[in-house]
This record gives sequence, structure tokens and C-alpha cells, in this order.
Amino acid sequence: MVAECLSTLGVDARVGRVPGEYCDGEFSLNDSGRTKLMGTGQRIVVGGYLFSAVLMVHRPPHATAALSDAYGALGLSFDPATVGAVADTLPGVTFDEVRRSVLQRLLNGLASICIATETESLSTGREKMRRTP
Repeated sequence: MVAECLSTLGVDARVGRVPGEYCDGEFSLNDSGRTKLMGTGQRIVVGGYLFSAVLMVHRPPHATAALSDAYGALGLSFDPATVGAVADTLPGVTFDEVRRSVLQRLLNGLASICIATETESLSTGREKMRRTP
């Protein structure tokens, strides 16, 4: 969903890890397969599900250095060149533009889910009514 949003803004957004990225994961979002734009995480427990994502729109000045220091201290490999931000591809893009695009897509997606669920509930209810003697 976020890849679609960024694509409409002009980013070659793709789902997948970039070799050497920080917090690597198969559902990272990258720009042209070169730099990581977004990391995702999930936790599933009985009765609950959490999905979170962090999208870097603008790269803070010390982000790459902080990641390099942390990975070095942990003895983990990391390629600083993989740290990216939406603004690297879209100079001048604002946080609000990206936020608006993502929120609009989320709202459209939720509306579709609600409509599908309601339709399914109506269909199931009608089927139950047909079976009732």
C-alpha cells in the first residue's frame, strides 16, 4: 500500500530487503532496490496483532552515523549507503504530502474492507435466513 502511494508521487518503491540494510526484513520498502525507505515489524499473539512501520521521508542529519555506530557496537554488518529517504528521490517533497497520500490510501482501503465485510455479513445472513425452517 505504501509502495503504491510513493509510486504515485514518483518514487520507484519496491517491497523487499536491500543487501546490507539496517534491520533487514523481507517487507522493507526500498527505492529502486538501492536504499531502504521503510522498515516494518509485526507481532502476533493470541487475541492480538500489531503491525508497525517507519517511513523515512527526510533523512535526519545524524541518522546514518547513528546506525553505523550502533551496528558497529553490536558487531553487525551494515552498509551506510543503503539508508534512504523519500526526499532523496523527490527533493522538496513534504512530510504532509507523503502523509496525505498514505492516509488517503489507508482510508480507501479501510472503506473497501468495511464494504466487503458488510457485504459478506449480509450474504451470510441471507443464507442463514434461507436455511431457517
